[in-house]
Order: sequence, then C-alpha cells, then structure tokens
Amino acid sequence: MKVLAFVLPLGFDTLAVAILLGINNAPIMRVVLTFTIFETLMPVFGILVGGFVSLRFQEIGALVGGLILFAVGTHALLEATKLDEEVAGLSFATLRFALLAGASISLDELAIGFPMRMANVPVIPTLLAIAVQAFIVSTVGVLCGRKFGERTATASGAIAGVAFIFLGLYLGIPALMELRHQ
Repeated sequence: MKVLAFVLPLGFDTLAVAILLGINNAPIMRVVLTFTIFETLMPVFGILVGGFVSLRFQEIGALVGGLILFAVGTHALLEATKLDEEVAGLSFATLRFALLAGASISLDELAIGFPMRMANVPVIPTLLAIAVQAFIVSTVGVLCGRKFGERTATASGAIAGVAFIFLGLYLGIPALMELRHQ
C-alpha cells in the first residue's frame, strides 16, 4: 500500500503533462522514454538525501517528509490551472531540449524521494512501479491529449495535487504528534 500511495499521485501528474504534450503533437516515443527515464531516476537523489537525514534526524525526518509532500501537492494544485503555459515551454524537438524537459517535469519525483526514504518505502519495488507507471501513463496521456484535450490534463493535475496533500498529512500528522509527546 505504501508503494501505491507514492506512485499513484506521480502517475496523475505525469498524465497531466503528457496530455498537454499530446495536444501539442509531441513525438510519442521521445516523450515516453524521457518521462520513464527521468521519473525513475530522480527519486534516487531524494532517497539518498533522505537516507543521510534519517541517520541523524529520524524524529523530525518524517515530519519534514510530510511537509515536502504537502508542499508538492499544493504546488501541483496551483500548477494544474497553468499546465498549458508550463508545457508550452517544453520542447522535444532535439535531444538537448528533451533532456531539459525531462529534468523539469521530474522535480516532484526528486522531492518525493526524501519522504519515501523517511516512510521506509521499499526502494527497488517503488522505483520499478514508478518506471512502469511512467511508461504506461505517458503513453496513454499523449494519446488522450491528441483525442480529448486540455480539460483532462487540468483534472489530472488537480487530482495529483490533492493526493500529494493527503499523503503529506498522512505522514506528517503522526510524526508531529510523536514529536509533541517527546
């Protein structure tokens, strides 16, 4: 269940951006491969930071992880209304631009790595699940974008934001209560 709690919100976020790229007729395989690679590798950096912090500050680490997820969710909600502007700047015309776009769309994966580590989520199964969902969701998103349009992307981005907020509260509130009792 912990793996799904972390992977599903990422899927909605990926779907939102992939839909808008589909509307813009971005090359499907370049989008799918870029999203899959970046979204699988970026949490590793957050996990490494979380591992370092958990060795020194275990008590406060879970609270910080919850706060990070809450912030990512709030940011996702705010960005859901501006997704078309955000994606307009993403270009998949060259490899260089695809790499820059991959880095920019996977910042939430970077941020989620820290709370993943603090919540003791199994790393390898979670990274594999992220890779599979990124591949499937980005493929479906580009195809849906070509067929259904922008409203689907906005809804998906908003769902991701709400899911991240609830996950942040789920991790952060118990950590805050534990710190209060110490």
